[in-house]
Amino acid sequence: MINADIKKIADKYGLAHQLKKFKEECAEAIQAAIKYELAVNGEYDEKETYKHLEEEIADVIIMCEQMKYLLEEHEITAYINRKVERQLERM
Repeated sequence: MINADIKKIADKYGLAHQLKKFKEECAEAIQAAIKYELAVNGEYDEKETYKHLEEEIADVIIMCEQMKYLLEEHEITAYINRKVERQLERM
């Protein structure tokens, strides 16, 4: 079930705009993950990069929820279930 506030945001901006935002947030999360990995190796402040990674993950989750809402949530949920099941079988 998608949060009502997330639906409101998605409805306001629409799929085309939020798809661009989704890509942007995913790219920012990737950059934050790389920087955190480097911090673990001593190249950056680990505490600072960890907080930044958490923030970017939150942004991606919000955008994923909007994508589920704007696209076909039931199909996405079915894919999630199949992929989790497949990974459990691999373990």
